[in-house]
Formats: sequence, structure tokens, C-alpha cells
Amino acid sequence: MRWTRMGVYHSVSDAGYCISAAGMGDGVWKFTAWGPERAIPAGALKARYVVGEQVPQRREHLGVGDTMREAMLLCEQDRGASHAAC
Repeated sequence: MRWTRMGVYHSVSDAGYCISAAGMGDGVWKFTAWGPERAIPAGALKARYVVGEQVPQRREHLGVGDTMREAMLLCEQDRGASHAAC
């Protein structure tokens, strides 16, 4: 995958994956990996949800890494798993 830095805290891949960065203080950063955007079926969203009820999300949270490279690997693993399922 090829990655493009969209801003200080956000990068996207040519396959639609995203990584967001968050500063934790004292120079510590965490990098969150997100899956490609997916469509939410019409009628799936509601005004209110019961506690514990799953809310449809546009992107799947893949995990958090201590480095950008770790987050990229999470995206690559997800992409490999998605291709294997096809």
C-alpha cells in the first residue's frame, strides 16, 4: 500500500485505510489504524440506541500501535485477510 500524509495527525492509503495519530504527552504518540470506509445501509441509523447496542460505524477500528509502522502493519494484515476471504 502507498500512504499519503493528509495532515499532521492523519494519513490515508491508496486502498482506503486510514491512520490517525494522537499525542499522549511527554513525546509519546499512539497511532490508530482504521479500515476502509463502508456504506451504512439505509435505515440502519437511529436517533437513539440502548446502552450496549452496537452503533453502525463507517470505518472499522483495527487497533492501536506505538509507531506509524505498527499501525500500517495492522492495515496490511486486515487487507490480506480481506483478500483471502474473497
